[in-house]
Amino acid sequence: MTLEGVKLSVFGGEEGIWFSCFGLKREEDKNDAEIVAQVEAATIDILGNIPEHEYLARQAIGGTMPRLNRVFEEMGMVYGDHKVPTKVLK
Repeated sequence: MTLEGVKLSVFGGEEGIWFSCFGLKREEDKNDAEIVAQVEAATIDILGNIPEHEYLARQAIGGTMPRLNRVFEEMGMVYGDHKVPTKVLK
């Protein structure tokens, strides 16, 4: 692992932020959407769906700031925010 100053579009700034880099590479035969879907499914299996109070707390703290996944960033993947279950949005 190394610490590097990485420029992230979410934070802007010329100098970048300190970021732990593990030298991760994504598998050549999988696209970003497949990897993100696999990680999201595994996360739901382990943690369950996001409860309403966690979703509301995230919105209150982060507002509309996009999600930052450092592993996906390091691998240069394109990803979006988590899909919030409809029952939480009601």
